[in-house]
Amino acid sequence: MAGILLINGALHGPWCWDEFARRLMAQGHDVRTMHLRPRGGLWNRVRAYVEEARHAAAAFAAAPVLVGHSLGGLVVQK
Repeated sequence: MAGILLINGALHGPWCWDEFARRLMAQGHDVRTMHLRPRGGLWNRVRAYVEEARHAAAAFAAAPVLVGHSLGGLVVQK
C-alpha cells in the first residue's frame, strides 16, 4: 500500500485529518500527519515548512503521496 503524508492548512492542526487518516489506514496505507507550527514571516514559514515536509517524507520507506490542505497545499506544490 501507499505511504501518505497529510499536511494541514493554516490555523488548523493534524486533527483535521483524523477521520480521513483512519479511513486510509483501514485500507492498509501508511498514513502520517505533519503539523505546520506558527513561525515568523509567511515566506520564512513556507521555506521552513517545505524543509519539514521533506524531512517527514524521507522517513517513509518509499516516496509518499503528499496531500495538503490550504497552506499545506502550497507546501506540497513547493
